[in-house]
Amino acid sequence: MLISLASAASVVLSGVPAYLEPKGCASSAILSILGYYDFRYGATGLLPGIAVADIYLTSNVTVPLQNIALACNTDVSGNTDTGNIGPGLVNYAATVGYNFQVSMSGNVVPSNPHGSQISVTTAYDMVATAITNNQPVLLRVDSNADGVADHLVPVFGYDPNYQELGKSFAFYTGNNESETVISWLPFQAISVGVSYGVSNVAIVIPPTFVPEPSSAIIVLFLGTLMAFRHKRTA
Repeated sequence: MLISLASAASVVLSGVPAYLEPKGCASSAILSILGYYDFRYGATGLLPGIAVADIYLTSNVTVPLQNIALACNTDVSGNTDTGNIGPGLVNYAATVGYNFQVSMSGNVVPSNPHGSQISVTTAYDMVATAITNNQPVLLRVDSNADGVADHLVPVFGYDPNYQELGKSFAFYTGNNESETVISWLPFQAISVGVSYGVSNVAIVIPPTFVPEPSSAIIVLFLGTLMAFRHKRTA
């Protein structure tokens, strides 16, 4: 079900759980997306043994969080190499019987991309297309505006003209598990001084029990992934 929150053009997916980060940002962000599919399609088994009504508290999903962290090779400090994010989601889903795919875009730049880079406009369009198709995405971002990607967040809404921010995205920071706490920020490329600037877009392509995504997000921009690390926020 889609609900409009910000403006007439806003699209926000309902049923995406917010989690704290006991095992780091990668596992919690990934589980938010898998929890959405479990909610949307009624205890499909992505979170084995957990009823749909119980998926919204981090304390109820500690086992899946731990298993995802293991699949992503997350270290004891909650750090996950970027290159392990997609394979980690895919491998975890496979252990519970589902064939997900994940494609990470090249680095997002303000304009004039080269090589594997993509423009911020293209990245925003990829996010908007996925969410319009009822598919939340993952963004690799710079949480402290120092110009270095250090965090992974689940994104489940967009607005082409949100208040004074312009093109914006709706996401959970990982600091609160209340679904009423949705963060909105302008969709900008990573840069010094830009809080939650976007470095990469991870498109999650679900299995056949979900409506097929449009061809616009199947043709993806694949780049060489650098082993940046994601840190766990306090």
